[in-house]
Formats: sequence, C-alpha cells, structure tokens
Amino acid sequence: MKFSALALLFPLAANACPANTEPYYYPYELVRPPNFWIEGVVPILHGNTIQGYETPIAVFQTMIVDQLMWECVAAYDDEAVSVIDFERPPFVGPENHHDSEARALCMVHAINKVLDGGLVPDAAPMWVDYVDSLCLDSTVPSDDDALAAVQDDGMDTPYAIGHNIGRYFLDKMRNSGWNFDGSLNKFGEECTGVCPIYGDNGPKPYVPVVSPFEVKKPKKKKHRKRYQPLIEDNEKGFVFAQAHVTPHIGYNVELEIVREPIFCANEFSDAVVRGLDDPKYDYKEEAEEAIEQVRLTGESDVRKIAVEFFDNKINLAGGLIMRLRSDFLLSLEEQLMYHVGYTTIEHDSVVLAWREKVEHDLIRPTTVVQRMGDKTINSYRGPFMGTGDMSARDWHPYIRTMPHAEYPSGSACLCTAVAEYVDAYMADQHGNNTYPTIWEFAAGSSETEPGVVPAKALTLSFATMTELRDMCGKSRLWGGMHFTKSVQDSYQLCKGLGAKAYNDWARQLLPNNDLDSLFDDAEKFAK
Repeated sequence: MKFSALALLFPLAANACPANTEPYYYPYELVRPPNFWIEGVVPILHGNTIQGYETPIAVFQTMIVDQLMWECVAAYDDEAVSVIDFERPPFVGPENHHDSEARALCMVHAINKVLDGGLVPDAAPMWVDYVDSLCLDSTVPSDDDALAAVQDDGMDTPYAIGHNIGRYFLDKMRNSGWNFDGSLNKFGEECTGVCPIYGDNGPKPYVPVVSPFEVKKPKKKKHRKRYQPLIEDNEKGFVFAQAHVTPHIGYNVELEIVREPIFCANEFSDAVVRGLDDPKYDYKEEAEEAIEQVRLTGESDVRKIAVEFFDNKINLAGGLIMRLRSDFLLSLEEQLMYHVGYTTIEHDSVVLAWREKVEHDLIRPTTVVQRMGDKTINSYRGPFMGTGDMSARDWHPYIRTMPHAEYPSGSACLCTAVAEYVDAYMADQHGNNTYPTIWEFAAGSSETEPGVVPAKALTLSFATMTELRDMCGKSRLWGGMHFTKSVQDSYQLCKGLGAKAYNDWARQLLPNNDLDSLFDDAEKFAK
C-alpha cells in the first residue's frame, strides 16, 4: 500500500465523501473565502513548491495563479473585468451565484487545470489530494472539453468556468515566451525530445563568453568583464556549473502592464525596452568594496537577516499581504485585487531587468575577487566561521549568488516597483501615503547560520515603503552579490512602474471603482 504524507494534511478519504451533485456545494472542509487564499492556496503553492524555483520562474508562476484567481472573481460578478483584455469575461456565472463561495470554488478548479497542465509540476498531485479532501471533483477535462462545456453546452458552474479559465491560461502560458513546458529547444524550434522547462528558447541561444571552468583571466581584455557562470555543489559531492537562468525572457516575453514602447528595438523582435548604459565599473575598487561589505555583514546579525529576507521575494510578498489582510480585514476579493497587480508588476520588473542582464552580460563579484588568487583579504569566511584573513580565491558572498549576470540587480528593480505599487494602493484604498511595517525574526532563524543567527530575536522596521526598498537594494551589496551601480541603476530602470501598475492596471479591474460592491459583508476576514 502506497502511503502519502499528504494524507496527514488531507485526512478525508475520497470514498468517505457524501454523494452530492449540487454544483455550488461549498464543502464544510473548505475554509471560508477570506481565508481560502492564505490557508488553502499558499501552503501548497507560494509557501511550498514554488519556493524551490529560481526567482524569475517563481514570479511567473505566482502571477499566473493570481491572474486566474481574479478571472474567477470577474466571472462571478456583475461588473468586474478580465485581466486579459479589461472587458467582461466571455463566460460568467448566474447572477444568483455572484458571491464569494462561487468564486472560491471556481478558483479550486482553475488552479487544478493549470497545475495539471504543468505550471508547477510538483504541486499537481498535492492539489489533487487537497481537492479530493474537500469532496470536490478533481478530474480535469481536456482543453477541448473545457471550452465546449461553456461555449457549446452553456455550463456556468464553478467546475466548468474554472476549468475553462485554466484552459485559457494554459494557452497563454504556452504562447508567453517563457517556454514553461520545454516545448521549444534552445534555437526556438519545436523540441522533438526532452528539453528543459523554462529553458532558453532562442532564437539565438545564450552562450557564456567565458567558460565556468576557466580559472585565469581571459586573454582578451574585452572578455574580462563578461559574466562567467559560477561553480556550485549540492553538498553531497556533486559539483556543477551554473547556466544563466531564463536568458530568453527579456527578448521573448511580452510585458503585462507596461505596454507602451519603452525599449529600443533589438535584432530578435520589435519589442521596445528601456535601456541602461554600461556602468563602466572600476573592478579593482568594486572588488575591494564587495570584500569589505561582506566582512561587515559577517559581523552583523541585522545585515545577515536582511540579506536572507530580501533574497526571498515570495516571503516579502506574502508578508505584506498577510499584514494588509490583518490590518484592514480584507476580503478574498480585496486581497486578490491588491495582489494580482503586485505579482504582475513583479513579472514586468523581472523581464525588464533580465533583458539588461543579458545585454550587458557582466561579471559577478565572486569571479572578480577569486581572480585575485592567493592575495590575503579580510572578509567573511563562511557559515559559522566568522570573519578573518583568507585567500581571495576562496571568497564567496554571504549567500548563494544566483545563476545570472550581475548588472542590473533584479531584486532592486523588483523592490522599487512593488514599493511604489503598495504606496499607490495605500493612498487609494486606505488614505495613507505609505505602509509602515515591522518584521520579526526569532533567535537562530537564519537559513545560512541556523541556530546561531540572530543571537537573539530582532526586528527590521520600515517607516515607509521607500525605506524597505532601500534596504532591499543595500542587502544585495551587503551580501556581496552585486556591485554598486547595479542597485542604483535598477532604481532608475523600474522607477514609475509600480504606481502605473496600480493606478492604470489593477484599479481598472473594477470599472465602478467600488470594492465594497464586490464581496459579501458576511465574508469579511475576521481576526
């Protein structure tokens, strides 16, 4: 007998479910709608499986989930519009079921469809077990059957509409340029075998100028500043070279919100992007600064925790929505209206930054410092080793350096966009110009130095979202993952995107500008 640990999470066996053919039956086991996203979706997706993907991929996955959940809101409302075209959805539920329960049920099935189609492969069986535990139908119709159910048969149940929404988003994903299913090879041609999911899909594949196994400076001076993939290991004896994650997205992926021309055309597409000039680093000075910043981090629990915290974008996004949800008693619909814009502008900021990364293709601090060879430096030596003298060739940042080029900082770009977004949301919805936050970290909660850092509980406090943005950017320097201009230039690259995302995009999802009309008063979140 095969045992599933998920049975501990979802103890109700499918054969224990009562016979029920009511299409709008809301199971007792399903949390109330205001808690559905946080207690139902997040434990399986955002807070679990999605965490294992590289940052740009995780951003894409969370955006898709948020967007399709909003589509369920629009399908069971009188006036809300689609994130797809800002028109009313083509298939909507009956007016007597324009309520939070129908929306949540629709979301259950829409998510099941996209997970079955490969959005987050390792989450699919977990979600099926979850749906079964709710005594809901976990079977997934084909794309053709999902469309026929609503288009030809006129079905308007949460099961039918939810699966059709999932069908649409699977089609969107297949044509998004992300290559989420590995259906294209690195030359942009149909994959006739096995190709990596989210892999480079050309048309001109990214190839690093400098081999990751080259231990000396390249002979050609112009190649010395080019990105050199780093060598990693799995702490089990397997050593491998990094490959630039999703190098294609800056060229092949359309922006969701920022659609006006902001780039200059490139040789592969007519897309237009905002460009950054060469930062013209003095690498000797930058290397010395990186060494010193990491030394200071090695002596500061506050810096260490900040570096780790801002490295995890899902935890930042999740922490913000949890605070807003509690502070303002947000309904499911209010949570989604806020968060769908948040994750969508995350997506656009990542795509913008990634194009610049590949265009500039600049070297990481790790490589510059290690090329100093046996020179003695004083810096952070590694987990639980503190600071001290060491050979430059053995130096590493405080945390893992992600597998992509150095300039500009994707984190600083993303934090700029979301800080502006939250400020615009707060001004519109709650009459405040910003959102102060306090983040608490238990003693020993570090992932890099668990049980030791921080030595005692500490807090990070931000009076404004701009303060949070600033520490997010600084943390990339404190950790040793970036050089100085990478952060400052990212602020400029993504300036203005967040406010635009809220005012011109998220806020327009409700044409009547009345959130109160969207949800049942009885479904307000209760502390």
